[in-house]
Amino acid sequence: MRFAFFGPFERQAQRMSEMMHRMGTDVVALATSRRGTDLSMARSACLNCSKTNECRSWLDGETPQARPEEFCPNARLFKTFSAQ
Repeated sequence: MRFAFFGPFERQAQRMSEMMHRMGTDVVALATSRRGTDLSMARSACLNCSKTNECRSWLDGETPQARPEEFCPNARLFKTFSAQ
Protein backbone atom coordinates (compact mmCIF):
# COMPACT_ATOMS: atom_id res chain seq x y z
CA MET A 1 0.00 0.00 0.00
CA ARG A 2 1.37 3.41 -0.96
CA PHE A 3 0.43 6.67 0.65
CA ALA A 4 0.24 9.80 -1.52
CA PHE A 5 1.58 11.79 1.42
CA PHE A 6 5.02 10.20 0.97
CA GLY A 7 5.37 11.10 -2.72
CA PRO A 8 7.17 14.42 -2.21
CA PHE A 9 9.52 12.85 0.32
CA GLU A 10 10.34 10.01 -2.05
CA ARG A 11 11.07 12.44 -4.89
CA GLN A 12 13.27 14.58 -2.66
CA ALA A 13 15.15 11.49 -1.46
CA GLN A 14 15.67 10.40 -5.07
CA ARG A 15 17.04 13.84 -6.00
CA MET A 16 19.38 13.78 -3.01
CA SER A 17 20.63 10.34 -3.98
CA GLU A 18 21.18 11.44 -7.58
CA MET A 19 22.96 14.63 -6.47
CA MET A 20 25.33 12.62 -4.28
CA HIS A 21 26.00 10.24 -7.16
CA ARG A 22 26.64 13.04 -9.65
CA MET A 23 28.96 14.81 -7.21
CA GLY A 24 30.90 11.61 -6.56
CA THR A 25 30.00 11.48 -2.88
CA ASP A 26 31.23 8.49 -0.91
CA VAL A 27 27.84 7.68 0.58
CA VAL A 28 29.19 5.14 3.06
CA ALA A 29 31.69 7.65 4.44
CA LEU A 30 28.95 10.27 4.70
CA ALA A 31 26.50 7.85 6.33
CA THR A 32 29.02 6.80 8.97
CA SER A 33 30.38 10.28 9.65
CA ARG A 34 29.61 11.47 13.15
CA ARG A 35 27.42 8.39 13.71
CA GLY A 36 25.05 9.34 10.92
CA THR A 37 24.56 12.93 12.02
CA ASP A 38 25.94 14.43 8.79
CA LEU A 39 23.63 12.33 6.62
CA SER A 40 20.67 13.10 8.87
CA MET A 41 21.35 16.83 8.65
CA ALA A 42 21.78 16.60 4.86
CA ARG A 43 18.47 14.77 4.56
CA SER A 44 16.71 17.44 6.61
CA ALA A 45 18.29 20.23 4.57
CA CYS A 46 17.17 18.53 1.36
CA LEU A 47 13.62 17.94 2.58
CA ASN A 48 13.31 21.59 3.59
CA CYS A 49 15.10 23.03 0.56
CA SER A 50 13.40 25.81 -1.38
CA LYS A 51 15.55 25.25 -4.49
CA THR A 52 13.82 22.12 -5.76
CA ASN A 53 13.25 23.54 -9.24
CA GLU A 54 16.91 24.53 -9.63
CA CYS A 55 18.00 21.11 -8.39
CA ARG A 56 15.68 19.27 -10.76
CA SER A 57 16.77 21.41 -13.72
CA TRP A 58 20.45 20.76 -13.01
CA LEU A 59 19.94 17.03 -12.50
CA ASP A 60 17.91 16.85 -15.72
CA GLY A 61 20.75 18.55 -17.61
CA GLU A 62 18.71 21.66 -18.40
CA THR A 63 21.16 24.01 -16.67
CA PRO A 64 24.58 22.36 -17.04
CA GLN A 65 26.37 25.69 -16.58
CA ALA A 66 25.01 25.99 -13.03
CA ARG A 67 27.09 24.70 -10.16
CA PRO A 68 25.47 22.80 -7.28
CA GLU A 69 27.12 25.20 -4.83
CA GLU A 70 24.89 27.93 -6.25
CA PHE A 71 21.65 26.27 -5.17
CA CYS A 72 22.27 23.13 -3.10
CA PRO A 73 22.57 23.56 0.67
CA ASN A 74 24.41 20.21 0.81
CA ALA A 75 26.91 20.77 -2.02
CA ARG A 76 29.83 21.57 0.26
CA LEU A 77 29.13 18.56 2.47
CA PHE A 78 28.76 16.27 -0.53
CA LYS A 79 32.07 17.55 -1.93
CA THR A 80 33.76 17.00 1.44
CA PHE A 81 32.89 13.32 1.12
CA SER A 82 33.68 13.14 -2.59
CA ALA A 83 35.40 9.96 -3.67
CA GLN A 84 36.77 11.70 -6.76
